[in-house]
Amino acid sequence: MENTKSPFDTLFGESLPRLLQAMDEYYELAVPHCTTEQIQLLAELQRRIKQCEFLLGNTRAIEQRQLAVAMNVLTAVAGRQPDADKQFNASWQDMDAMWLLTESFYWVAHKVNTVVMAKHACFKGRRLPKMPSKVTPGAVTFVRNYLIEHPFEYNNQFGLGGMWSGPVINGGIGEKDVGMPVKDLGLYFNAIEWAGTISQVLSRASEELLKEV
Repeated sequence: MENTKSPFDTLFGESLPRLLQAMDEYYELAVPHCTTEQIQLLAELQRRIKQCEFLLGNTRAIEQRQLAVAMNVLTAVAGRQPDADKQFNASWQDMDAMWLLTESFYWVAHKVNTVVMAKHACFKGRRLPKMPSKVTPGAVTFVRNYLIEHPFEYNNQFGLGGMWSGPVINGGIGEKDVGMPVKDLGLYFNAIEWAGTISQVLSRASEELLKEV
């Protein structure tokens, strides 16, 4: 039977390496075309993408630990073992840390999109060479906007989706302004989609810059 890669394996084995390579290639090509202000923006774009890699990796590390110890914690609590409270508190702290890392990824990934488009007034019309004025919104944008920043109904929930989806924000239900439902399919699925979109944006920009060499 053919083995199927988990989304996490796809994310770290394919999607993120491709994104980091695309960023490095674009950086080298864009530097000669950048003003001093644009160099700062270029450096931020590279830094934010690396931050996303860091956040995703640490989220997965904690999740793996949680999945491994969850049953032990339940057994300790049910059996009223002397260290049950200590185990439970440690597990809860891990969950809280993973929640923070997961939400931080969505904010930072959204910032990557913002830097690419450079539409906000703070950018003062400066956009990086060959960058588009619009990035197709995907699940990362929807989760950040409608499940974290502006939820349709506040329920403050977070759960483990396991290796096939990753952590899920707010129980996975929200609503767009037009009344369409928003469902969080899980961190790893969303990150794969986002990394693919930004990789394509960077690769296209690099291709355009190469035409001018």
